[in-house]
Amino acid sequence: MKRYQRTALPQYLIVGTLILIAIGIGLGSTMIMTNVQFEDQFIIPWAAGRGWLLEGQNPYDPAIIDLAKANLNDTNFLAELPEPEQLEHPLVTLFLYLPFSLIPYQISRAIWMSLQVISVLLIGYISLKISGWKVSNPEIFIAVFLVLAWLPGAMAIVTGELTPVVLLFVLAAFVLLLNGQDTTAGFFLALTFGSFQSTLFIIIFLLIWSISQRRWAFMGAYFAGVAFLIAISLILLPSWALDWFGILLQKFDQWQNLQTPLMILSNLLPGIASYLMIALHACVLIAFLFIWLRKGKTNKEFIWKFLITLVLTSLLQIQANLHQLLFVVPAIFFVFRFWSDRWGLLGRLFSWLLYALIVILPWVNIMDSIDFSRTIPMPFLLIGLPILVIVGLIWVRWWAVNVPKLPFEKK
Repeated sequence: MKRYQRTALPQYLIVGTLILIAIGIGLGSTMIMTNVQFEDQFIIPWAAGRGWLLEGQNPYDPAIIDLAKANLNDTNFLAELPEPEQLEHPLVTLFLYLPFSLIPYQISRAIWMSLQVISVLLIGYISLKISGWKVSNPEIFIAVFLVLAWLPGAMAIVTGELTPVVLLFVLAAFVLLLNGQDTTAGFFLALTFGSFQSTLFIIIFLLIWSISQRRWAFMGAYFAGVAFLIAISLILLPSWALDWFGILLQKFDQWQNLQTPLMILSNLLPGIASYLMIALHACVLIAFLFIWLRKGKTNKEFIWKFLITLVLTSLLQIQANLHQLLFVVPAIFFVFRFWSDRWGLLGRLFSWLLYALIVILPWVNIMDSIDFSRTIPMPFLLIGLPILVIVGLIWVRWWAVNVPKLPFEKK
């Protein structure tokens, strides 16, 4: 009894502090949305869930757009509907939005933005843990905060993209795998099934690795989770698959709507753009096969393969956007870790300097007009950064795989 009495006050203080932080994030997010123009990726899934749950409407019905517009016009947010104006998520992904659809739009949008902030912070923190970069507590705070302040992270948060949540599930599944919690890892990865256009190659890699390691519990949990989501979605709305495929076929009926970063790179040489596009995508796919099938059963090899898979995946996103660069964050910290380990103080200083440049330079390019309602053309960052990180991963591979011990390696 006395022990609980002594710890009650600190517990209340911690809980109270967390509540105040959450309220502060919510109020701050509302202020941002009333002062910055942005394209709201949250409003249509929110309206689809609300129309389905409260009014019995098909989430893919065009009338959902009218509901989204009406709720958006009732706020002071400087938001616009995304193009095209239709729900592009499969129903299994829409499940993530349903709890928010029960709350009025303005409140749920602030809560969603707060969740995005927490997700990005956790992405930075987990990425540091995976990389094994030995930094002090103040440096951990700075490194994680800079992920939040980085243009791709800030853009994902303001526009309400699902990418931070999906990436957080992927990283959580990976960490759980490293710690031998295969069943939980499989269920976490199953939650990303609806976003397979972003995570397909990551899922394939993890499944190939689990087969090679005979980690059947992970595979069983993943496929059981996917089967459960599909079964529940078909029971609740049997027609959703046909409705969703119809929208996808309408959107991608022409190749012009597909715009991977490698396509942008190939367009720099319009005379041979089509041939260069095929060659670049083929090279990346061959690289995937070479990396995945290369022998190596240690955790060190597994971590390196996972990180380079994340970076290569960012080059194959079917619609290139800056927020997808969050997939590169774990690999950046991983490279910095080995520069610091190999070159000591000089490597650490160079890593922090490069990190600061990566965060600051994108903001310099848009400082005159911050507008998240349009696509921000930054091909050098979108293409150049992943390529540089790939070079860095190849550079440090020998030390990463053969010399140092990584955080999750068994002793």
